[in-house]
Amino acid sequence: MLRSLEIGARIILVPMVNDADYARRIVDVGKSPPVGHRGFNTRTRGMGFGMLDLQGVLARANARTHLFAQIETTEAVASIDEILAVDGLSGIFMGPGDLAASMGRAGQMGDPELREAVLSCMAKARAANKLSGIFTLPGPLLSAAMKAGCDLVVCGGDVMDLGAAWTKLLSEIPAQRR
Repeated sequence: MLRSLEIGARIILVPMVNDADYARRIVDVGKSPPVGHRGFNTRTRGMGFGMLDLQGVLARANARTHLFAQIETTEAVASIDEILAVDGLSGIFMGPGDLAASMGRAGQMGDPELREAVLSCMAKARAANKLSGIFTLPGPLLSAAMKAGCDLVVCGGDVMDLGAAWTKLLSEIPAQRR
């Protein structure tokens, strides 16, 4: 996390956060004093290349660094209130694919219990004045999350796009050449 922050990352998403203790550790290493104990090198991009007042740099780093706990298991859903109560955590990011697997419903992205778990966590984040995000393909779950006020959405990606393009390309190659 430190290397990402030193080069200027502003959002850090930490996967598989199942409890408040882990969320507190994220804040401890992701935020500068007095919020956390993030180590720093003032000569990096994230710290203004050493050209700014140290106290101002630390306050600026804390204000612009957003730490998200990824909620991907039933254990995390059960601990959501405690996770959201962690000071310094900007919010949660739902991982419905892994959550569905954790619920014994791998690949069932339309499952009503999955949808309810995702939307419940997002509602709790909003009530706690925290941000919420989700990674899911366009469809009913994404639409429901956006309607619920989801703040961050990842609904595709470069590897997914390349996979689709390569599949199409390979389908055009004659079978005897494969």
